[in-house]
Amino acid sequence: MNRTLQRSFWILGGIAAITGFLAILTAIAPDWIELVLGSNLDLGNGSIERLINIGLCCATVASFILAALEWRRTGTAGIT
Repeated sequence: MNRTLQRSFWILGGIAAITGFLAILTAIAPDWIELVLGSNLDLGNGSIERLINIGLCCATVASFILAALEWRRTGTAGIT
C-alpha cells in the first residue's frame, strides 16, 4: 500500500505534539505561563494555569483525532 500523507496530517500532528508538550509542561511547572506573560493574572491561585491546561489538553486530543482520521483516510484512499 502506497501511503502519501497530506500536509494537513503533518500540521495536525505537529499541533498535537506542541500542545501536548505544553500541557505536560503546564502540569509540571505552571509558573512558566507567568514568566512568559510577565504578569500574574490570577493573583497566585493557579486558576488561569488550570484553564490553559484544560484548553491545551482539548486541543491536543482534537488535533490527534483529526490527524488520525487523515491518516486513516489517506491509508484507505488507494484501496478499491
